[in-house]
Amino acid sequence: LASAFRLMASRLDDLPDGAQTRWGDVHRVGRDASSWPVGGGGGDALGVTTLRTMGYRPPDADGLRHAYRGQTSTQVVELSIPIRSWGYLPVGQSDDPASPHYDDQASGPFSERTLRPSNWLPEDLVHVARSRTVLDRAP
Repeated sequence: LASAFRLMASRLDDLPDGAQTRWGDVHRVGRDASSWPVGGGGGDALGVTTLRTMGYRPPDADGLRHAYRGQTSTQVVELSIPIRSWGYLPVGQSDDPASPHYDDQASGPFSERTLRPSNWLPEDLVHVARSRTVLDRAP
């Protein structure tokens, strides 16, 4: 324990504001040049493990460590009648940089640790659906 404490104390000098540096000042989530503060650790050499686990890249030129692995989706399900659930994605559901859903989860729910309702009942979807596409069945 004393050895781990000394190791961590020696690493404080490497942080932008020393011991005053907040986790999210260094640990970030996002895409491309945009990133937001994030909480949660990962199974790295420091042994930081949380229920919301992520792995971070080594510090970049600015000292920021960007999340690149870990949970792909956090979801809480309440087994009630009707079933209710909430969740968030680490970045966004679209891989298209022009889409408003490219990094909307990172900038809001994921960074802020705020789960959103997983609307899946028809009566829940009617208030949030923006379009509807009906697919034909395969032959």
